[in-house]
Amino acid sequence: MEEAPLALVTTKGDVRSLNASMAQLLSRPAAECEGRSFISLLPEHQREMGASFLAHVRASGTPSFRVIEFPVPDGSTVASLMEGALVPSGPGESLVRVRAVDSGKDDDGLLIPFRITAKTAGLTLVGRRGDHIVWLGGSAGLAGLVSEPSLSLRSAFQRVHTQDKSALRGLLRGTAASHEWTPLRLRLHDEGWTHLACQIRRLRLGYSGREQTIGIVRDDTQAETRRLALLARRRQEQERADLLQAISFALIRATMEEELRQVVLTRATGTLGADGALLALVRGRSLEVVSDGGDHPELAQAIDGMPVAGPQLLPFVVRTGSPEFITDRAEYVRRGPRRSRLLRLGSGASICLLPLTRGDPRLGALVMTYNERHDWSPDERALVRLVAELVGQALQRIRKQKIRDDLATSFEDSLKPTMPQRLAGIELAARCEPAQDGLSVSGDWYDAFVLKDGVLTLAIGDAQGHDAHAAAFMALVRTSIRAIAAHEHDPGIILAHTNDVLTSMNVESFASCALLRFDRHKAKITGASAGHVPLVRLRNEAPGYLIETLPSGPLLGVLEGASYPDTTFDLGKGDAAVLVTDGVVEGPRLSIDDGIRRVAGIAARAARDGCDAQTIAQRVLGCSAEIGQVDDAAVVVVRHV
Repeated sequence: MEEAPLALVTTKGDVRSLNASMAQLLSRPAAECEGRSFISLLPEHQREMGASFLAHVRASGTPSFRVIEFPVPDGSTVASLMEGALVPSGPGESLVRVRAVDSGKDDDGLLIPFRITAKTAGLTLVGRRGDHIVWLGGSAGLAGLVSEPSLSLRSAFQRVHTQDKSALRGLLRGTAASHEWTPLRLRLHDEGWTHLACQIRRLRLGYSGREQTIGIVRDDTQAETRRLALLARRRQEQERADLLQAISFALIRATMEEELRQVVLTRATGTLGADGALLALVRGRSLEVVSDGGDHPELAQAIDGMPVAGPQLLPFVVRTGSPEFITDRAEYVRRGPRRSRLLRLGSGASICLLPLTRGDPRLGALVMTYNERHDWSPDERALVRLVAELVGQALQRIRKQKIRDDLATSFEDSLKPTMPQRLAGIELAARCEPAQDGLSVSGDWYDAFVLKDGVLTLAIGDAQGHDAHAAAFMALVRTSIRAIAAHEHDPGIILAHTNDVLTSMNVESFASCALLRFDRHKAKITGASAGHVPLVRLRNEAPGYLIETLPSGPLLGVLEGASYPDTTFDLGKGDAAVLVTDGVVEGPRLSIDDGIRRVAGIAARAARDGCDAQTIAQRVLGCSAEIGQVDDAAVVVVRHV
């Protein structure tokens, strides 16, 4: 007969001695065990049990019994009933004798700790022949699912879900980790799948007992139901977030009310599940329908022109900012005002009326129709209300942007110069190319006008910068020159007064300018410059051009009280003057002097080719793209014909 495992342990818990059977049970050589804490030699999940076992012996002085599990090298576990008792060792000293007690055939006693572990679950045992599973008891809820005390393995495999059969085989063969829960779906009744979690333990009940296989079974059906419900809710929330994101992106991309209408129609009917949708927008004192109503064109006709102050339910929604969800005609009659004209829907149709804003401004409403009865969940109501508010925000943005665009267009139009038409003996052309995309005006500018004395006045200039601020400053310079030129004729005096106006305003900008007066009767040009580039005079004589550098004063808006001298030169019949800004003649690879000579050559060749002023200006401006400079560019050509 096999010797029972035994060890002598000090009251502090250190191993004094042990026999070979105990060393084998602890899966360590005896020499390695002696002197060490008996508790430390136990499996980690059994140390708390072992500590309370020894503590009870020391405190009570009476024998104590515990079932302790010991893992063995072959992967199974020995569940042994251990006795602890104090024994004398010498004068004033006692030891604790720890030994395995032969439980005889009391397997139920050795299964007590496993029953305790499984008290909220269930305990099973694989029969000795390995062909059936025996129910050993457990929670009342799980016991109610078990209609038979035992179940054949064949029947178990028939009831288990197809995808879980391999997991069940792994449990029975012992390939699954003993302390991990393996999920299994088992059809125990006709109601559906029962979700179980299982652990399999290979046990020897007693140090000399035979190996058996027990299972701890937990019913996770309710937990799985909650998990699936949570996943479904998260999926719904994600779908809702994705839907809102898609609708938001579509609304952001809409730049006109027509595009907004298309978004509403496609998203409301295609994504939100409605059979029809329309937008009713406030236009003055009534509602205007901007879509066809889908399956209910008669609904659109009924709403179009409806007074905002009217008694109908839709105007009420627009005025109050409170949505209405109507499941059928009877509910509409019950909730609508007494004088409300019925919306033309079938008796079983549903409709929701959603204000685009919850207060001022009153924008209108989104109307969504359903051919059959529709009951909105709280989440769905919140979703469609949010969509309507997003539509309202997009509509406000589009309208505000249109106001800005109209204002910007009007501003740009006001800045564009108007050239005199059909001047006797004069051919006039001008071109301007802004450097910044989106602007039709820039800091470079030109102007031409005829005063009461019949003399043509020409101006070209370059204000600091390329943006809207430069354009606004340019407009100030141009307006000042026109106003002063109505009272002063000399270009130098006009520039001096304009400079005084700008410096008195303390503006942080400046501009160059060339100002000319062309008297065709005298064939004379009188001009002055405020830091502007030279002009080109085209002549019929070789080499075909002259470069005129006007006497110059400082840039406009820089030095208070500055003066600007005049100069006069001839412009006979057939001759022309070409004025440009530095964007035409100066670049990273080209100096102003070289650029002026280049422009003079291009203009002279165009004149020899018989080109008119318009073509000369176009050719000169075209060369500005070749100098590698991103700058505003302007050209003015005046020709004496």
